[in-house]
Amino acid sequence: PTITLTASPTTVAEGGTAEQRTVTVTATLSAALSGDATVPLRFTGAAGSGDRSTLTAITVTAGAMTGTGTVTVTDDTAVEADETFTVALGSLPATLTAGSPSSVTVTITDDDTPAAPTGLAAAAGASTTLVLSWTAPAGVLTGYEVQYTTAAVQTVADDAVASGNDAASGWVPGGTADASATAATVTSLTNNTLYRLRLRATSAAGAGAWAHTTGTPRAPTITLPPPPPPTPPPTNPTPPPADIAERDRIIADQENLLNIYRCMYNFDTRRVPGGCGHKQPAQPPPTNPIPTPADIAERDRIIADQENLLNIYRCMYNFDTRRVPGGCGHKQPAQPHQKGEPARERGVGGG
Repeated sequence: PTITLTASPTTVAEGGTAEQRTVTVTATLSAALSGDATVPLRFTGAAGSGDRSTLTAITVTAGAMTGTGTVTVTDDTAVEADETFTVALGSLPATLTAGSPSSVTVTITDDDTPAAPTGLAAAAGASTTLVLSWTAPAGVLTGYEVQYTTAAVQTVADDAVASGNDAASGWVPGGTADASATAATVTSLTNNTLYRLRLRATSAAGAGAWAHTTGTPRAPTITLPPPPPPTPPPTNPTPPPADIAERDRIIADQENLLNIYRCMYNFDTRRVPGGCGHKQPAQPPPTNPIPTPADIAERDRIIADQENLLNIYRCMYNFDTRRVPGGCGHKQPAQPHQKGEPARERGVGGG
């Protein structure tokens, strides 16, 4: 006669009782035999001996058409994918011939969900984004879910919300990540706003526990390069005493104007002689009766530096900006008069 195999049930969940986790394998003869028949079995598939019990053979007693045996699925705690095992006919005795079906496949569905990811942190990424990073929990995962909220209070009840956009909890879906990921970017946030974020792993059995963190997205900081230093003007190779006296007067006038700006806007007031309440006006020094080109060059440099500092103050406080050569967006370095006379600061000294 021929022999065939069937099994019931063919899908078993790990989490049931021992009876619910038991698979009955039935061997059926096409005709009864006068003596007992031993039907050898063999197992294949991803679900090994650690996932289920074994069954080496089924005995069909003399005169009977069927015999049965059982395989019990192990209820472990590992987070894993659904697995299968196949029970097939082994090497049959000469009295039996394999029929169809000669094998049966059973699926074990996992019931263990992942633990919460560890080390969850949120860092500001590009503008309006937060970058999450974490360490994955153990087990075979299928992915991750991210949610966020601006709610100030986090309650345990919120963790029971299975999906986002829940009016009661305020959690909003923040995206998903692949099973192999340990980082994800949450986009379309509002800069300078504190967010609470949570992340959980998913497996074949469902979603695991939430991990929580907070983060605040920021606009990127733009660092401008420092302005180039002003170019000192050419010096008069044979400076008369009047040239250096005029430069000293301009230096004193511009220093007084700088001190007016400092006191007006309460900025860098430590540089004001006597303080803002008792300003002491700057005075030109006694003129060197025999000025040298180096004296002129030094004063021209001071005048250029003062003019550039005045323009920085004007642009910083949006005051009198019409005097800034090129405007505040394209300030031009101050240049002295080409004929050896110092450039007059408009509004300083001679008007």
